[in-house]
Amino acid sequence: MSTSATDRFPTGAVSLPSAALLDALRATPDAALLEALTGPDGARLVGRLLDVVVAHSTTDTYDGPEVVLRFELERRGALVHTASLLVDRGGVVVLGGEVRPSARARRVTIRTSVLRFARLVTDERDAVLELLAGRLTLVGEEIAVLAAGRVLRVPDRVAPLVDPGALDPVAVATVLRGVPTDQLRAVMTGPFRPVVLDEVFRRLPEHLSPRVPSRLRVAVVFRLAGAPGGGHDRYVVELADGVATTYPLVGPAGADESVDQHRDATITCSGEDFLRVATGHLNPLTGVLRGLLRVRGDRAKALLLSSAIDIPRPS
Repeated sequence: MSTSATDRFPTGAVSLPSAALLDALRATPDAALLEALTGPDGARLVGRLLDVVVAHSTTDTYDGPEVVLRFELERRGALVHTASLLVDRGGVVVLGGEVRPSARARRVTIRTSVLRFARLVTDERDAVLELLAGRLTLVGEEIAVLAAGRVLRVPDRVAPLVDPGALDPVAVATVLRGVPTDQLRAVMTGPFRPVVLDEVFRRLPEHLSPRVPSRLRVAVVFRLAGAPGGGHDRYVVELADGVATTYPLVGPAGADESVDQHRDATITCSGEDFLRVATGHLNPLTGVLRGLLRVRGDRAKALLLSSAIDIPRPS
């Protein structure tokens, strides 16, 4: 099926200034943009998109490692374009010619569709959401993407292209709808696990229901299986005087095995099931009844905590 002239990516748009180029990309339907990205001028268009990112990125405060980001861009599983960026304290550059990384550089391969790559650069998609949903995969020193990604920017965007702290909880809940359990498990047993958990617990107090009585006092430990090395991550959630606070629990491995006067209950579950609860895809009571969430201590207090939090729901 041919595309009408009005639906095509504009001839010569690849040479436009950055902002105008991105506007042209946003105005082009997916089918027409995919045609442009995989056509005779596709490599040049991908190169221009990388140039846009390089031109607007900043490493003024970057103190991370030297990182090579290799992009492998596909169409229907077939590789169509490759390109690499070097990020270090000296700046962001496209690799090639005389520009070479050092032997100590950390390397990450980013695989996604060529169309999705373009929509990421135009800020119509979010790299972290795509990663959570399994539509973008990383190979190599994956966690290095967080350090490097925080300096990558495009016109009119203040936040970095890779910034878990800027995610909208509803957007996270929505993108995870229907994501296979295996994908959630891969995220929650991989290098991004601590990032996900820290963000969830950091934001949890923001979702305290206004209907919670100020006199309610609850202290619950979340004991989350699947940590590197086969251990558990532990976080405490406390409600008191109408305020919620959270913090990681540190100490001996068995410190949360018994419930004391300061903790009403301990909830144990897998990392992926906790993520499902935190994004509205698993009702806590259902999780308890199905044996996915195991409660030690005061079950009533544990359920009170779940009812006190307005969990973000998919839109």
